[in-house]
Amino acid sequence: MLSVKEAIAIASTSLDDVYDRPTDVQVEEYAIDSQRKHWLITVSFSVRSSDTQSIASLIPEKKWKTFSIDVNTSEITYMVAGGAGELLR
Repeated sequence: MLSVKEAIAIASTSLDDVYDRPTDVQVEEYAIDSQRKHWLITVSFSVRSSDTQSIASLIPEKKWKTFSIDVNTSEITYMVAGGAGELLR
């Protein structure tokens, strides 16, 4: 079974693959679903606009993503905006 530390590492690697240079990456929440089949890992991070001519490029935007990771295969089954607590309700 995939440990929570391994699941966090997978989520972090996937985040780097999807977003160009995320900064301030932090684990916000983690949980295992009620059937113990998926880890739900929520991370927050900051990204800057790629438009260097815009003032928006000076102010990083805070984002949150929740990754669902299969405990047996280590595959990401989905990634959504929001927190894991919202998914468990």
